[in-house]
Amino acid sequence: MQNSGFECMTTACESTKTPVIYAAISDPAAADLTDIDYVTGTSDALNTQSIMDMMFAVQPDIQTVGLLYSNSEANSATPIAEAKAYLDAKGISYVEKTGNTNDEIMTAASSLVGQVDAVFTPTDNVVMAAAAAVSETLTKGGIPFYTGADSFVTAGAFATCGVNYTELGAYTADMALEVLETGTVPEYHIMDGGIITVNTETAAALADSLRTGYAYPAAALHRNWELTLLNQFHDILPGSALGEVYEVSQQQYGEILASDARITDDALHTVAALVKTDRPGVVVFNQLGFARDTVVRVACGASGITDGGHPLPCHTENGVLTFVAKDLPAKGWRFYPFADAEPETPCAEVTENDGGYIIDTPLYHIVFNGCGEITALLDKEAGRELIPAGQCANELQLFEDRPDEYDAWNLEKYYRRHRFAPDGAARLTVAENSPVCCRLHLERAISRSQLVQDITLYPHSRRIDFATHIHWHEQHVLLKAAFPVDICADRAQYDIQFGSIARDTHTNTSWDEARFEVCAHKWADLSEPGYGAALLNDGRYGYDVHDGVLRLSLLRAATYPDSHADQGAHDFTYALLPHLGDWRQGGVIPAGYDLNAPALPLAVAAQPAGTLPAAYSQFRIDAPNVVLETVKKAEDGSGLILRLYESWGTRTRAALTLPDDAAAVRCTPMEQPLPGEEAVQHSLPLTLHPFEICTIHVQFAQ
Repeated sequence: MQNSGFECMTTACESTKTPVIYAAISDPAAADLTDIDYVTGTSDALNTQSIMDMMFAVQPDIQTVGLLYSNSEANSATPIAEAKAYLDAKGISYVEKTGNTNDEIMTAASSLVGQVDAVFTPTDNVVMAAAAAVSETLTKGGIPFYTGADSFVTAGAFATCGVNYTELGAYTADMALEVLETGTVPEYHIMDGGIITVNTETAAALADSLRTGYAYPAAALHRNWELTLLNQFHDILPGSALGEVYEVSQQQYGEILASDARITDDALHTVAALVKTDRPGVVVFNQLGFARDTVVRVACGASGITDGGHPLPCHTENGVLTFVAKDLPAKGWRFYPFADAEPETPCAEVTENDGGYIIDTPLYHIVFNGCGEITALLDKEAGRELIPAGQCANELQLFEDRPDEYDAWNLEKYYRRHRFAPDGAARLTVAENSPVCCRLHLERAISRSQLVQDITLYPHSRRIDFATHIHWHEQHVLLKAAFPVDICADRAQYDIQFGSIARDTHTNTSWDEARFEVCAHKWADLSEPGYGAALLNDGRYGYDVHDGVLRLSLLRAATYPDSHADQGAHDFTYALLPHLGDWRQGGVIPAGYDLNAPALPLAVAAQPAGTLPAAYSQFRIDAPNVVLETVKKAEDGSGLILRLYESWGTRTRAALTLPDDAAAVRCTPMEQPLPGEEAVQHSLPLTLHPFEICTIHVQFAQ
């Protein structure tokens, strides 16, 4: 339960002394809910000893335990202290790792692999946000993951030992009945633990031996798609369902993500084990339909890496190697061998400037103020200033958001009349300046919420990332990120599924005025002939582009039909992409895909007996405007189905390069034959109309 709701309730009932009964508060004392004569309830406080006892019953020979938690979670302090005392009494060593963002938690979890025999995490919401990925990392490393709540186990953790919530609910109801019948308010009650939950699939994975083949998991994928589509229901998807619906939806998404992660990990390990390598290194898989240079992170003991002949920009920290994987083939992989460490040369010149920083990279001269806002951005290649004088980009804007009706459904155009500025303190520091990137770390209070943001600039990419973690505690507030740009254009372009649409940036007509907010997928772009800027995102879908300002809607705070909608922790990334040319020539489409689909690295040993090449591309398209979006198994099991589309809105001739043992033919979207089409080998010629979607059936020789 949200403690803040009970705090409001206790205050509201103070004058009348109306009894308030809470349920499942982890630490009533820390929530200031004790010693109030009209307040009582039940606590699901974690029984750390029960979990530790279970851990040593399962693994009696444990030598070292990993303690994974967040410093920002008050709920974690007591159980971590209890775990340390328990381990000290047993003479067992432990390794502490902490983090406050998904990336930091993943880095911490990865660094525990090879150091510990088991990992314990209390009921920690920050770790819970990354539980599926953490569970996969630890499972792959053969380390059981013991946690403080069964929600972790649902997401893939090994086991927990906690409260029986059916009994907790019944006990709370009995307390309420006692208050009504007797008029007396009893002391709050801490429920007993002892309910053990185990993820059988994770347990099986820990004991599973190395596979020598791969069976396509059609049934599991079919179930995952059905469950995903169920949660695309028109009230679940936009956030206008009841709170109870999202409890179920979150659990189901956890199941989907955990299953997909297992399927992906299984498939990639099967392929990577067959790649021929003459020394240890990293096999990086590219699931996208175009070649790319991209940043990857892999937990390993190496401190240097090459492309097979030349050192690559890299950085090592806490057992994680970060490097730029160059020339990564489309729909394929490439092997990058480990090497001795090279001297790390910073990619940027950084100068302190009145609480902010001036940063010079090979691409930009940028000025940040102390709030993480960009006050100037000189594009060195274009020779032009992007930010209008006197304005700031990455400006976080708050608006009062009170629709006339349908609170969670509607956003009214008059929201812009009531804007207020974030009034909290901000602190900006330099977190990294390596050959891979220059990263600033921002901590900032926004009204009643707390924001942490990593702002990253790269020497190899025009993209400027804003990786954001926010604890959101507002009501009837809309949060937007604004990027004013010195670009003259009366239309903006917005990404949609299999294409893009244009919308006016003015309000000359009633139709234009009604389009004050535009839904889009991966990006929105404003370009004039020869130059433009795009605002990318990995999961925020509301934009408005007016008067030379690109804005992205980040969060709302409706109170109906769910009084706690959007409250709590959120993680997302948006990015600014200045570019030469318009959105077509400027590479906006591949940049959007790159942000949303990070490459997948796997560390491998030397495999001289491997049968697969060190670099491979299964399918390639020779036209930059044709996007190979999907590769899947045919529904009838006969080969693969490819789905691609023309993305620029222009007629195109292209060729699809095929594997040597494959033949391909166009088919209907329902995978039925098209009259007059014949299968061809090696290269399939294509003629596409603007924004045409094309489906291709590929079959392989037996």
